[in-house]
Amino acid sequence: MITVNKAFFSMSAIGACISGYFLGLRISEENDYEEYFADKETENPFHQTSFLMSKLLPLKLETDEASKESSFHSISEDSFDEDELSVNADVSDLRHSEKLGTSQPSSLTVQPETLRIVEVDISSGDSFIGIARKSGVNTDELTNLLYRSGLSQSTFSLRQGQRLTFEFNGEKLVSVSLIGDSITYTKLMKGKNGGFTKQTLKLPSKVYAKVMEFKITNNFSSDGATRGLSQSEIVQVVDAFRYKVDFGTMTPGAVAKVLFEREEVNGKVVSSLLKAAKVFLTSEQGVSAFYYKNEDGAGYYDENGSSLTPSFLRHPIKNPLITSKFNLNRTHPILDVVRPHWGTDYGHMKGTPILAISDAKVKFAGTKGGFGRTVILSHPQAIETLSAHMSKYAEGIKTGVSVKKGQVIGYVGKSGLSTGYHLHFELKKDGKRVNSLSVDLPTVDVVDDKERFGREVDEYISLLGQ
Repeated sequence: MITVNKAFFSMSAIGACISGYFLGLRISEENDYEEYFADKETENPFHQTSFLMSKLLPLKLETDEASKESSFHSISEDSFDEDELSVNADVSDLRHSEKLGTSQPSSLTVQPETLRIVEVDISSGDSFIGIARKSGVNTDELTNLLYRSGLSQSTFSLRQGQRLTFEFNGEKLVSVSLIGDSITYTKLMKGKNGGFTKQTLKLPSKVYAKVMEFKITNNFSSDGATRGLSQSEIVQVVDAFRYKVDFGTMTPGAVAKVLFEREEVNGKVVSSLLKAAKVFLTSEQGVSAFYYKNEDGAGYYDENGSSLTPSFLRHPIKNPLITSKFNLNRTHPILDVVRPHWGTDYGHMKGTPILAISDAKVKFAGTKGGFGRTVILSHPQAIETLSAHMSKYAEGIKTGVSVKKGQVIGYVGKSGLSTGYHLHFELKKDGKRVNSLSVDLPTVDVVDDKERFGREVDEYISLLGQ
């Protein structure tokens, strides 16, 4: 039982506290709300306002057997005692919004002008109107939301497994949120004119390190998947060691340790990046890969800072002069229509040598529509480049041959649909066109800052447990 003199909790004082909070005053972490601030990083974003208001307002929560059986906390004006404020519920009870089962109508009585949250998990056969009414949305508010806000009726279509969250200020509806299994959710916010507007917001994300170790008994892919690696993560490991380890001929008994940085939203991993890995081919022979990024690109290096993969040139021409960049909304200089410019243009004189940006294989060499004379190269790490408008090909360049980093593959020209002499250069990564000037590429054979690399490697090794 918490007893507080009512002189300290006059309604005017409480109003001042609430006003202070919404004016941006920060509540000290040393006061009664320290448990709120301690857990605010993991708190459901829809609960925080409701919890704070419930802590500021003098409430008496009934804890008799009848109220325990209800899915709601019952609050009434009779809860106020003339001489003291009683709180019979555990503090943790105040931190959760009401849960509404679809078969249980609301039994909640709320103090005027207080914020509260009602959450509903959608079941088969539920309708938005039925749930809204059970949650306490009155007829006028429901009509305003459904028919006077200009929202598509598809906005209110429900699927089993989704969650609806209603936020009220007193009896007035403030917002409705529809949360599914996506990384985003839909929020309908009430405006000053009483209408509702639709927003698509991203759910909070969590980034964490994930370490896995497993023995190869069958093959790396199947054993990795059994251990919990996604297909994308398996591919990242194989690509990192592509020039050092042949996973196809790996003998049983080898051991792999991997460290991934994962981002999780709504309980799902939405991105994952290999930070470090070590493969023990035998008890005495191991190969390591450590991720390192600088201003020019990113790649994987051994413990000495040497690149595990062939490095790339950032530009296919020496002393580059860029005249047009990657731009999805560029107006075509000849056709005078908005058409994506998927590459980088280098404005150079006729005959300027064009270089392979890494060791590669010629996938195509020939005339290609408006590109004119074109060479397409397949590079390591699922990278492909296209060089267009050539005046001529370099000697020996034809489909199927291999080329070395820095080798001349052709010469600047204006063949095809072109306004003048230039090289049009495109780059694809994993089959998607990307900006060649900003994509992460391992552009150096050794790391440029060994001290920083050493610190990062030490951190990776400590996480791997080696």
